[in-house]
Amino acid sequence: MVLIPTTVTPLAGYAHQQGHLQPPTDSPFDLVWAKLRNPQRTGRGARACCPAHEDSHPSLDVDVGSDGRVLLKCRSANCSTEDIVAALGLRM
Repeated sequence: MVLIPTTVTPLAGYAHQQGHLQPPTDSPFDLVWAKLRNPQRTGRGARACCPAHEDSHPSLDVDVGSDGRVLLKCRSANCSTEDIVAALGLRM
């Protein structure tokens, strides 16, 4: 898995609401999630169709690293992270 760098630290941007931490709505994961095709939640991550190749079955694993970075891994065509990020319309 390759990391997408971000300036968001694990607790940066979290708001306190009624004594609980609430995640920011514009976290790196949320930005990626909004661009995925057919995403499905898997624990703290997701699985979706890979945007870097013709994918009819979800093969892209998306997860969050301990430092808040988004982790991407195509398990079907072994697409490079750069190709996946570009196909999502994002930058590393």
